[in-house]
Amino acid sequence: MNFLDDRKMLGDMLRKRISELGLRQKDLIDDKLTSTTISNIITGKKKVGKKTIAYLCKKIGWELDKIPEYIEENEKRETFRLKRLKLNLKSIETNIDGVGAKYAFEQIKKLELPDDPFIHSTVEYLKGKCYFKRDNWSKARDHYLTLASISLV
Repeated sequence: MNFLDDRKMLGDMLRKRISELGLRQKDLIDDKLTSTTISNIITGKKKVGKKTIAYLCKKIGWELDKIPEYIEENEKRETFRLKRLKLNLKSIETNIDGVGAKYAFEQIKKLELPDDPFIHSTVEYLKGKCYFKRDNWSKARDHYLTLASISLV
């Protein structure tokens, strides 16, 4: 499948790149790119010509033809980040029983969480466990109930 066929994925990649560079959409506006055009590209809602997309790519330091390589690189980086996050969550769970629930809860607060229901349910479980260990039954119950309400489908 051609990467230009999946405009949503392409838009997400470009949005991430723009964010990584610390740019805003309005920083990229010029004679060829309006805010509407940039928005259409990064949301993938409307078809925008290949030349216009290539022009935006050039402005953010990418080459349109190398997008598949950038996608693969991003997938590898995301996989590594998720593995590291899962390891951190396992470490935090161990810390609840070892170092202490207060320290573990502080570590949970520092995490950057992806929009993944399995990760969020694990975090709610760990928060509930922290409060349970600290004998705060009502907050533990609240987090366990939140865990139960997260849709994993």
